[in-house]
Amino acid sequence: METEGLGLGIGLGCLLGASYVLISFLSNRIALQSARNPLAIVAGAMVVRIVVMLGLLVMALQWLPVSPTALLASFFATFLIGLVIEIRFFHKQQPPAS
Repeated sequence: METEGLGLGIGLGCLLGASYVLISFLSNRIALQSARNPLAIVAGAMVVRIVVMLGLLVMALQWLPVSPTALLASFFATFLIGLVIEIRFFHKQQPPAS
């Protein structure tokens, strides 16, 4: 197993995943509070987040001595955990159906 850049890959992957989740959470809060078209805000913010995050991941893989497996695995693990937390949070914010 490749151990060179393992710690940097895990740390950077977790940092990028957490920042993605935080930006996603904030943009969704802004969209829900908007009186204008909230779906357009959610979709636009999602496209921007994905493009920026893919660019950052590619740059990290190209220019930093990281383990690609560690970087991508820690990014997606953090992303999935954050996604579950975000879904639960917004689900609890919904008023009960009558």
